[in-house]
Amino acid sequence: MADTRNHLNQPGSGSAAFSPASLNARVALLAALLVMLLFPAPAVAADEVPLETRIKAAMIYNFSRFIRWNDGVKEPLTVCVVKDSGMVQAINAVSDSSGREKRLARALRIEDPTTVRGCDAIYLPNGTESLTAMALQASRQESVLTIGDSLRFVENGGAMGFFLDNDRVRFAVSLSTLESAGLTVSSRLLSLAKVVDRRDGKSRR
Repeated sequence: MADTRNHLNQPGSGSAAFSPASLNARVALLAALLVMLLFPAPAVAADEVPLETRIKAAMIYNFSRFIRWNDGVKEPLTVCVVKDSGMVQAINAVSDSSGREKRLARALRIEDPTTVRGCDAIYLPNGTESLTAMALQASRQESVLTIGDSLRFVENGGAMGFFLDNDRVRFAVSLSTLESAGLTVSSRLLSLAKVVDRRDGKSRR
């Protein structure tokens, strides 16, 4: 996938970075590719884990391919999931079915979101909003990717957050939070995200 930032600077491209049709096409393609990752995973039956959870699990797995931690590549990537066994099961199934050429990841269920030592990423699902502040405070002491289930999670200090847009799962990112955590994100991933605090002060949808 080509770096979209190169195309933005081409003559005749106009002032708008992305047209709605172009962005929707990219998001739809990403969603399709991510779902394809999920179906070969025999460890998770379709009636055990909701499709939305499985899509998010594949996205979390793929985030690790486009994010670099300040101490280098994470392999395996340890994803700590707060009180959601279904997400743990789904992430591990995606990792197991991905093949040797892809980065491995493992997911662990945790009950206390302040115990982030040893976690490369932490996921807080819907229903854990009361724990968000504690998790974010603990994560600031470590180089941890924080992922939540809403735009508000990102606006409140989380690094990445899922949200639904016309029944499609999308994600938002906070560049300032990522930088504070010592995480570097590929422009390819940013081209598919809603960036809530761009360096130019403007949000991109």
